[in-house]
Amino acid sequence: MTIGIAAAGHCAGTAILETLARIEAVAHGAVGGFISVAAMTAEEEIFRAEGQRGGARALLRSGVPRQLLAAPLAVLMSSGPDRPAPLSQFTPARAGVGLVTGHRFPNTRGVDGPPLSHTALQALENGQAPQDAVDKVLQHNPRADAGLIALSRSGEIGIGNAALVRRHGDLGQIVERGSGYSLAVLHNSIHPHAVLGQLARDLLVPRLAAPRARAPRSIEIVAGLPVTETASRSVVEVQDGKATAIRLATAFHGDACWSAGLGPDAEILSGGRLIGHARCDPFLLIEDGKLASIDGKSAFALLYDGASRQPAPCGAA
Repeated sequence: MTIGIAAAGHCAGTAILETLARIEAVAHGAVGGFISVAAMTAEEEIFRAEGQRGGARALLRSGVPRQLLAAPLAVLMSSGPDRPAPLSQFTPARAGVGLVTGHRFPNTRGVDGPPLSHTALQALENGQAPQDAVDKVLQHNPRADAGLIALSRSGEIGIGNAALVRRHGDLGQIVERGSGYSLAVLHNSIHPHAVLGQLARDLLVPRLAAPRARAPRSIEIVAGLPVTETASRSVVEVQDGKATAIRLATAFHGDACWSAGLGPDAEILSGGRLIGHARCDPFLLIEDGKLASIDGKSAFALLYDGASRQPAPCGAA
């Protein structure tokens, strides 16, 4: 029915979104619809992003606040399309306190009145450890149709399912606390359920635990740019944060209308200087030497990594 992901570590906002995008590409069931994301920055500000359809892949394409992508603490919840507004009800957060997500119905009211997720968040503010907060809420609400993940401002994680939810045969759960990072995932009705938790873990850890990595930056690419060939790696030339030209490594043999991917780890150049590598490989349609569309749109925010690090694996395009 849903998936909830929480993470603390380097660029946790980017990590959870890219991880869910990869899961959406291989899984089937209650995934790829609505998504609610909340993140807390190092300055303890809360940033949000959400969408009703298309999941993480659509959200990454439409644009996400840079502060959210770079945040060291982040949570999300996602499922099928068109859930009741406001979507923020699924990922409550409080600046300087923590964030809560879960799966199934963490927004349902508990025996004490407030939604379960809000009760867990209040427990964090009252000084309880995340695991204690989750355990207490679920023990008091054994018949709640919900699982919870609580993430504190220090990166501690608590996770659990109510007794009612533990009856489901398609549950998945994983929690890990490593050096400089922590993560937790809850899901059900998403298949293959037996391996999704481990897949999420394997995608999250290298992103969260990368001490030299930097938050992704973005440049705007719009239709109408000149597109030419190059014999080496594809290049996007930029000025003042906007692409000015594209050179593709793909041969097009003089065709007036052709299509191609941007290519693996395309170089981002500014004034002839390498400033980074593209994080994804969008679909380009070229007509008469000019960009007609990119991923079916007239404008696209291309994420890229700084030149000081090796290019990171591309997120879902």
